[in-house]
Amino acid sequence: MLAQLNLWLPLASVALALVALYLSLGNRNKLRQLQAKQLADTERLEKQLNMVKGASMGMGQRMLVLEQKLQAATPSRRQPTADTEGFSYTQAMQLFDRGVDAAAVAATCGISRSEAQLMQLIRNQMKSSNALVDQ
Repeated sequence: MLAQLNLWLPLASVALALVALYLSLGNRNKLRQLQAKQLADTERLEKQLNMVKGASMGMGQRMLVLEQKLQAATPSRRQPTADTEGFSYTQAMQLFDRGVDAAAVAATCGISRSEAQLMQLIRNQMKSSNALVDQ
């Protein structure tokens, strides 16, 4: 009986090693397929990113040209005084404290929508940082 066990033990070990080799080769092939897919996805995303970057750069250049044309086409406006600017910004901050949105603040205070959005963003960041300090 021991002699038979000594005969089957090496054969079983070899069979187990072959099964492990087969499984590892299968996993290796799957890994290569996943790597190829990942590489293709990365290349596709890089192309899309380059397209978006190119489009945004082109849009920025067009905006600059339009802004220059607008400045050239519009007669020079009277620049607001410092007191008027201070009042409109103070009024805008008070409106933001009341919960008014940026579009309404811009229309009410006579400032641009982008200025109002920037002020709202700064105001929200100040509130959140103050809340963290208070904790």
